[in-house]
Amino acid sequence: MNTIIYVGMDVHKDTYSLCAFDAQNQCIFSETTIKAEVVHVLKYVKSIENRYNDKDIAVVCGYEAGPTGFSLCRDLQKAKVSCVVMAPSYLPKSPDNKRRKTDKIDARGLALHLAHNTYKAVNVLSPELESIKELTRVRASATRAKKRAKQILLSFLLRKGMVYPFGGRAKYWTQKFDAWLKTLEFANPLDRYSFEEYLTEVNHQVGRVARLDEKIAEIAETNLIEKEVRKLCCFNGISTYTAVSLISEVGDFHRFEKASHFANYLGLCPGVSGVTIIPRPGSW
Repeated sequence: MNTIIYVGMDVHKDTYSLCAFDAQNQCIFSETTIKAEVVHVLKYVKSIENRYNDKDIAVVCGYEAGPTGFSLCRDLQKAKVSCVVMAPSYLPKSPDNKRRKTDKIDARGLALHLAHNTYKAVNVLSPELESIKELTRVRASATRAKKRAKQILLSFLLRKGMVYPFGGRAKYWTQKFDAWLKTLEFANPLDRYSFEEYLTEVNHQVGRVARLDEKIAEIAETNLIEKEVRKLCCFNGISTYTAVSLISEVGDFHRFEKASHFANYLGLCPGVSGVTIIPRPGSW
């Protein structure tokens, strides 16, 4: 390849802002905004290739990871167009970008990051793993909703002066606690109605999480991730849900050469402090 053209794409729900950069001649050109469809991106790439019709060129596209997902990258790769998804947290930000920020400026910056290799590529999940990841997100959302529904019910009971008499917070939501809820009586019918609505929401969210756990356990036994799930579940503290979440988030574990690289990816910074450990009396 004699020439590589880098195309920065600032992608949004309705439009894509594109900018091409010729690293060999150090020039920016073909800045435009198109409708957010892969067919228009392919036409744009074709127009660049036609512009250099007398040369052997390669076009490399890139955009920031965000709510638009990986579908654009996968579609371009299927069409034999090189494309990468860049991690926003690793892109250097210049002071000018903080004062002036437009789609055009962002597209220029992405094209330059591609050309100068000042980015870190995001691992693009397969459609199957991405679907599993969405399911784990639903489960996480349902868990938050369940916790919120329980808090709302407890707050209602506290406002009515009804405090569980058999222990602290750790004793809530047990069979004994459920039996206590059934003994509650309200002088005002509206309070009874409110209580039943709050309790119905709690039961709904509890059942929702249980159904999602069953579905995730079913997926964990499929050929796609079964081996990886069994390996991860060998570690203490890793459940089936946690294992499936890790697999759908990380994708290919082999892309990490060392354990420390994987720890950095997770944001873990293990270390040992210079603390002297003194044995307890009678332990030696």
